[in-house]
Amino acid sequence: MQNLVLYVFISISGIFCTAVALLYNFFNRNYSFSSRLLTSVIFFLTYAGINTGLFATHFFIEFPFLWRITMFPQMLMPLAAFFYVRSIINQEVRFKKTDFWALLPILFYTVNFYPVYSMPLPEKIKLIETMLSNKSLISLEIDGLLPNKIGLSLRMIYSLAFAIAQSIILFRWNAKMKKQETIVSQNIEMLKWLNFFTWVVNLIFILLVAATFWQNQTTLNVFLVMAAIILSGAIALCTYLVSKPQILYGLKGWLQLNEINNTLILLQTDKERFQQKIKTYFKNNNSFVDPDFKLTDLANRIGESPGLTTTFINQEYGKDFNHFINDMRIGYMNNQILNNPLWKSYSHEARAKMAGFKSRHLIPSLFRNGILIDKILVSLEVEVSFSTGFQVWYRNSRNKPSIKQVKGRNFSICVKKVKRDSRIELLALVSNPKQLDNQHVTLSISIENREIQKICLPIQRDENYPEWHKISFDYFVDEKINIFNAQAFNGSS
Repeated sequence: MQNLVLYVFISISGIFCTAVALLYNFFNRNYSFSSRLLTSVIFFLTYAGINTGLFATHFFIEFPFLWRITMFPQMLMPLAAFFYVRSIINQEVRFKKTDFWALLPILFYTVNFYPVYSMPLPEKIKLIETMLSNKSLISLEIDGLLPNKIGLSLRMIYSLAFAIAQSIILFRWNAKMKKQETIVSQNIEMLKWLNFFTWVVNLIFILLVAATFWQNQTTLNVFLVMAAIILSGAIALCTYLVSKPQILYGLKGWLQLNEINNTLILLQTDKERFQQKIKTYFKNNNSFVDPDFKLTDLANRIGESPGLTTTFINQEYGKDFNHFINDMRIGYMNNQILNNPLWKSYSHEARAKMAGFKSRHLIPSLFRNGILIDKILVSLEVEVSFSTGFQVWYRNSRNKPSIKQVKGRNFSICVKKVKRDSRIELLALVSNPKQLDNQHVTLSISIENREIQKICLPIQRDENYPEWHKISFDYFVDEKINIFNAQAFNGSS
């Protein structure tokens, strides 16, 4: 019964994780280097889990030519995980030349099984039957050129080396981020994700090592247990990715601009080149009104590769190409509604199609007939330049006073169902026990999860209460699209 449950779990999780890997690799159309590495990690994990589970079946007796063929992609998983974390932290857009040396141990390990690859089919089937009848022989790898257990030990050492290297670079980056005065909220999410990702990968490795030494102490089929461990990790990563697909965009901002002549990243000159090319291109034409306008079209017309183009959009705007181009379409539609009398007479369906949307249902629900709809989702985000504590007074969606206490550098408030022509009020007391000077606060407003306005202001200590800052917000949601009147009173104002 227990084995049956494991079989069902492995089958369902294998299908789910394969679908997620294929979806985000081929259909999401995010051509960035790091996103391709992430989907590769998920695919290799899923592949390894399914292959490990097949050792508990008669699959390889039916298809003996596949025996040990799968070892190469399985060993790529820890390597791809390390490269992924490094590519995010360093904002890399391609492999280093020396990275390919890391493939040599995998190639050597694959060649180790040459005798079984070239073995006559009847002899190979007999060998497989012997090993499946005593599954500890599979771990001993008696069918390889290396002495028993040596191959498994080398594989563990190889995986452990990359797990340690991945943990070290992430630890250093965590320490570096803690020293920064301000961190973009998207980068905070990426930090959480990378920590989660590394913990999952390392936990899989630890549990697999434990299961290898535990196999003679249980009645359960150890290969089913190993497959369940691997696929549980894959499900955890896939679930996180599906719930927060923006992690595919990587770090927002240009954190490596002090680099010179580094061909692995986008430099300051690359940033300026892309900015100028994209600005010039869209200034001269409105290709985005074509509903079939794709990332590859933009890349070809500005003379850049799709991978570098999507990386620029990810880093510069913190969004993927689809959100980037849809924002341009919305801006175009807004401008036409406000300045072209003919557009005011068009139906919403016609406006959507003329702006490049295939359907009006694809337009964010914020926009309806050229003005804000009656009830919208408004998010306020506050980020200060030092770690602190907040006491926040605000009115919730029912217009009732609410209090929120937060620790850290930032907090966000979501006010749902805000009516058009309404005012949003918020007051925050920010503790400053060290009485730091020359600090600032960043205020940003998002409507329907799309950032509308972002400003940075200095803050001063309250003369009567020097250990506190007082920050207040008074936003008025106007009828005109994207127009906000905002005031922030700092210090003891």
